[in-house]
Amino acid sequence: MALKRQFRDKVDKIFAISQASYDYLHKEYAISQDRLTIARLGVRIAQELTPPSPDGKVAIASIAFCTPIKRIDRIIDALAFASEQIGQEIDIDWVHLGGGDLQDELRTYAQKILGKRSKVRFTFMGHLENQEVLRYLKTHSIDVLINTSESEGIPVSIMEAMAHGIPSIAPAVGGIPELVRPEHGWLLSAQPSIEEIACAVCAYDHYKDNQTRQAAKQWIIKHFNAESNYTSFVQQVIDDMKPVAGKE
Repeated sequence: MALKRQFRDKVDKIFAISQASYDYLHKEYAISQDRLTIARLGVRIAQELTPPSPDGKVAIASIAFCTPIKRIDRIIDALAFASEQIGQEIDIDWVHLGGGDLQDELRTYAQKILGKRSKVRFTFMGHLENQEVLRYLKTHSIDVLINTSESEGIPVSIMEAMAHGIPSIAPAVGGIPELVRPEHGWLLSAQPSIEEIACAVCAYDHYKDNQTRQAAKQWIIKHFNAESNYTSFVQQVIDDMKPVAGKE
């Protein structure tokens, strides 16, 4: 958000989409708390849970533009490491949804690192519209969504996956700690090593567990439900306008 300092004293209310952004605006730009409010984003809640993959397989998805900050290369390296830890009895199936400038480079790198591993398969789906992503989440068995970004706001892709009962592996950057909790996912450190990411991948039984998947969906219903969050946001705006209207 450009020109924060220039307009901070010219607005009546700033709606932050996460506690992390609320704290950042208050601490870094001295925006008073009486002009800050948290108004969380939200997604539609899927009717059914997306099923996990069958025994003997780990199905992993990632959703991101293929850009440097997303560090998709870390997923590739982590899957190579995880395949050695898991052993030959488990197949790893990774699908990446999202295009971008680095897509071809990443596909080539994946072929170099993962192509020689018979128990690891990968697919780059390229750019998909949002409805296509949602359809994929609904119609394919997915055990866990993985995110390895260096920086994030509060990812809607994680919300959408969790709304389908798909747990997430993600780093503690931006608002992600408000989304991903141990009871329904795996929160990495802010700058995880390849070994740390691989360790999270190896905890596949946790992500396949129905209780974990139900907990992921319930977290979204409680905190990131589009219907309730956007209704609340509109009402807050209306309420904040009332004193101003009364002065006119």
